[in-house]
Amino acid sequence: MTSTSHPLPSDPRPARPPAGSTDAALHSLLPYLGALVLACLALQVTIALTGGRIALLAALLTAVIAAGAAIYLGTRGRALGRLRFGLLIAHALLYVSVNGSFALHAFVRSALGEGLDPSWGGPMLAMPGIWALGFLAHAAGSLAGRGFEAGRA
Repeated sequence: MTSTSHPLPSDPRPARPPAGSTDAALHSLLPYLGALVLACLALQVTIALTGGRIALLAALLTAVIAAGAAIYLGTRGRALGRLRFGLLIAHALLYVSVNGSFALHAFVRSALGEGLDPSWGGPMLAMPGIWALGFLAHAAGSLAGRGFEAGRA
């Protein structure tokens, strides 16, 4: 055990919340989720209104969502790293919101008998699969660090 009050990852004692963690980081996750849901809804409505093809506009809107997530992490990331599994939760919210919105849209199109254009291969197969590899690596690192991903001082 180090001189700080935080156990090492190999320490069998339960980890305590890091000193100085703020409620602001925790309370920022729900508005972040709301913004993600609204942005993904706007993305999927746009795709539906443009004939159901995944084209340049859909890619640009997806990039806007990614930029919004980057801005959120740029402003809240340090505090989220002090919140147990905070960064992993933010990553999970982004992954589920984006990939879930494409999956639900594909389900609705299929249920209505509209089928999927071949352009759906990227967001339905490549994006969630490749992203999942990064998400699993993030989860493994977070678990190894007992949920904390930033300096704990």
